[in-house]
This record gives sequence, structure tokens and C-alpha cells, in this order.
Amino acid sequence: MKRNSLPCSVILILLSANALPADWNQWRGPSGAGISQAKSLPTQWSEKKNIAWKTPLPGRGWSSPVIEGERIWVTAADETLATEEASKKRLKGNTGSQPLIVLEKARFHAICIDMDSGKILHNVELFSVREPQWVHRFNSYASPTPIIEKGRVYCHFGTYGTACVDSASGKVLWRNLDMHCMHENGPGGSPVIAGDIIFFHMDGSDQQYVAALNKKDGKLAWRTGRSGKLHSNPQ
Repeated sequence: MKRNSLPCSVILILLSANALPADWNQWRGPSGAGISQAKSLPTQWSEKKNIAWKTPLPGRGWSSPVIEGERIWVTAADETLATEEASKKRLKGNTGSQPLIVLEKARFHAICIDMDSGKILHNVELFSVREPQWVHRFNSYASPTPIIEKGRVYCHFGTYGTACVDSASGKVLWRNLDMHCMHENGPGGSPVIAGDIIFFHMDGSDQQYVAALNKKDGKLAWRTGRSGKLHSNPQ
């Protein structure tokens, strides 16, 4: 049973006569403060009010959009639910009380949308994973927000991998599938860039560390373990 449209992801673009498009390159924008310099933005909207277009997107994801020029990028996961029998078997021994989603398969995508028309320009499958870790029902498999910089989109999905995509052609430039942890409730930490390095934290119930990848080729630059001791109950 597939879970590729529950809920259906949409992009909403707000009309503003005086607001010019500006790059929004990462989680919470260029400064990381969630503040835009745009003026005269609408403060109210609905299904019909202040909407330029609305586009249904395949898959499911909580990642924020990033913008470069006239192109918007988001990430999503196309989910195939596990059977009830398989879910019970894989959750056996789990002592948490959280509502969890168990999948048979997940396919991870980067999606590019044209800002003017809402047309999907690229839908790039980055990874495909069988029997991924369970995820909290209020989370998704595509929650970390990507980063876009100088024609490259860096997409991070926690333990499932990190990839770099050419933002013009949609070509995958590199993948790194070597950084792993047990998320318990699913991935959520968005990456950041400093110089030639893209880095992110991997705080799982089995191991906790910060990893840095070379943004040119995706190879590991360094990895530093967290200090301290995890609580006996990771939930």
C-alpha cells in the first residue's frame, strides 16, 4: 500500500506587487534568523486569496523550500507502507508509546518547481531504501531542509544519505551513504555550510556525532563524537 499523497504536498506562492523574488538558500533563510528583507508582503491568505498558483507534489516531506533565482527546490519521500504483520514484527520490543509509521520501502526525491508557473521542472530520485527505520507519525522521512548555493542543491535525509544536485540540469553530482544512526523518530536536522564544508549532526539512540562532508565531492572531511551520555530511555 502506497503512502505517496497523504497528505498531498503543495507549494503556495503569495502574490505581492512590490515584492521581488530573492534567494532563500537554507533553513530560515540567508542569515538563519527567518527574516526576509522583502517589503509589502501579504499578511492574509486562503485557498483563493493572495495565491498565485498551487501545485500538488508527489511524496511527503516537511522540509522547507529553498529558492535560487526563479527556481524552488523541496525534498520529499515516496512511501510504501509495510503490512500490518510486518509492522508488528519490526516494532516488537519497542517500548516507546509514540505513534510510528513503518514502511516497506522509501524513495527519496529532490523536486524543482518553476516560481512563475508552478510547473515541476525536475523530480530527481536520489535514493531508494527497503525497510527504512520507522518514523514518528508527526514527522516525515524528508524533514531536513536542503541548502542551495551557486547552482548546487545539497539534500540531506539523515541516516538515509546526503546528495548534491545540479540545480540547472537536475543531474546528481554526488551521493554519500556512509553516515548512519538510529533516529528513533525520523530525521530532522538541517545541514549548514561553512566554506567548502557541509556539516550536520547525527544524534541517534545508538550513536551521536557531528559529520562534515567536502561539498565538492561529498567525501567525509571529519567526524566528531558527542561528549556526554545518552539517557537510558532515548524517547
